[in-house]
Amino acid sequence: MTMTFLQRCLPIALILCIATALWQCWRIKRPSMFHRWLGALTAIAFVTEVAGYWLLLEHTPNVVIYNAFGLVEFVITLAMVNAMFPPWSTILALVGAAGTLAMGTCLWSNSGLTFLLTEGIVAMDILITAVSLAVLWQLAVSSRIPLQRVPEFWLFLGMLAYFGGVPPIMGIERYIYLTDHALAQRLFSIIPFLAVVRYMLTAVACLMAATASRKNTLAWQA
Repeated sequence: MTMTFLQRCLPIALILCIATALWQCWRIKRPSMFHRWLGALTAIAFVTEVAGYWLLLEHTPNVVIYNAFGLVEFVITLAMVNAMFPPWSTILALVGAAGTLAMGTCLWSNSGLTFLLTEGIVAMDILITAVSLAVLWQLAVSSRIPLQRVPEFWLFLGMLAYFGGVPPIMGIERYIYLTDHALAQRLFSIIPFLAVVRYMLTAVACLMAATASRKNTLAWQA
C-alpha cells in the first residue's frame, strides 16, 4: 500500500462518509436547531472536502479552504452544543472567543494563504475536545435511555476521536518533516482516517436521529 494510494483513497472514503451523513441528516423530520446546525456543518464539510480533493488532484495549494473551514467548524460546533445546552452559553462564548483569538493570532503571525495555521487549528481542536468531553459527561448523567441509543453520544464520540487525535499529530508533524518527509506524510495521513471514523459515527448518529424523529421520541435531556 503506497502513500499515493492512501492519498487518493482516504479523501474519497471521507467524501462518501460525509455524503452519507448529510443524507441521513436530511432525512430527519422537523429538525431542531441542533440538527439544522449539524446539517449546515456537514454540508460545508462536504463542499470543503470535494474542493480540497479537486485542488489536490490539480496540484494546487488548498490550505486556504482548510484554514477557513477550521474556524467555521469550530464556531458551528459550539453553536450545536449551545442548542443542546442553552445554560452553557456564557462558557461557550468564552471558549469561542479563545479559539477565535488563537486562530487570529496565528493568522497574524503567518500567511493563511500559504501555510496551514497549525497552532490555531490545534488550539481550537483542543477546546472542542474539552467541550466534547463535557457533552458526553452530561449525556451520561442525564440521558433517559441507554447511551448506545442516544444519537448525540455517537456524534460527539466521533468528534472526540477526531479532535482529540489531531493535535498530537499536527504538533509533531512539522518537526518530523524536517528530517523525514515520507514519515511525516504517513503520519499526516492518520488525520483523514480519523475524519472517516468521525463521519461514519456522524452518519450513524443521523440515522438514529432520523429514525427517532419518525417516532417523535426524545433522545437526550438538557
